[in-house]
Amino acid sequence: MTLQILGEFLGTFILVLLGNGVVAANVLGKTKSENAGWVTIAIGWGLAVAVAVWVVGFFSPAYLNPALVIGFLVLGKIKIGLALAFIVAEFLGAMLGAVAVWLHYYPHWEETKDSSLILASFATAPALPRSSV
Repeated sequence: MTLQILGEFLGTFILVLLGNGVVAANVLGKTKSENAGWVTIAIGWGLAVAVAVWVVGFFSPAYLNPALVIGFLVLGKIKIGLALAFIVAEFLGAMLGAVAVWLHYYPHWEETKDSSLILASFATAPALPRSSV
């Protein structure tokens, strides 16, 4: 059970590190893949999921998402104690992955004039221009 919890932590860390990392590399200024495009981001996130599941899937269910854990809990496929442990591990793994991306790309923030691009490295938002309405 402890190995499974560690797997959820590690898998979610890998997922966020690689997924958010590819977004940061694409949108932040003066990176090697600046403006590589949406296809690069989509492929990067797909590979992030694949790598995370491949690394931890041998010893963990590799849910890597609290929503999946809650879904399996509602269906009665997982006990509440294990579900809570998985959720905590996934949140901690995601936070550590985001911190790693933040630290790695910190020098590129000054090179990025649009603050919404920095936010895009960590959160999703509509790809629509802002309006005053």
